Amino acid sequence: MKTLALTCILSFAAAVAWAQDSSLTGNWTRGDRANSATCKIEQQSGNVTFRIDKHFSGGTLSGGSTETETYTADGVERDRKGDNGRQIWFTAYWQARSLVILQLSKDGYHVLSTRETWTVSDDGVTLTKTTRRVDMDGIAESTEEFQRH
Repeated sequence: MKTLALTCILSFAAAVAWAQDSSLTGNWTRGDRANSATCKIEQQSGNVTFRIDKHFSGGTLSGGSTETETYTADGVERDRKGDNGRQIWFTAYWQARSLVILQLSKDGYHVLSTRETWTVSDDGVTLTKTTRRVDMDGIAESTEEFQRH
């Protein structure tokens, strides 16, 4: 009986360790010189921090943006209110080897629901970000692939 209990505990611990795979951590890139993005991900103590730098150029125009966001991947809903009155509720959790981030934002009458799923390929070389956005105009889905460097 003790052996069975120990086996169950070890199996559960292995499943939890596998579900929170740290293979998201690293530097990732996608695109070419005209339209590119780099994504630096760090996992530490249950927190996952994304720093995404985007760059685009077309003819004589060029630009870019930088976004940094940290999520606690514990499934707990959190909220924040922007200076402009925009409200955001979000949660992050592990689903097998994928990090899932759910976000609901309300800006006046505009409500947007977003689901991002971040998954690393079995060989650890490709990071896939799948996004589904739902708002009053309909559903939009997109996929981005980043390569580890």
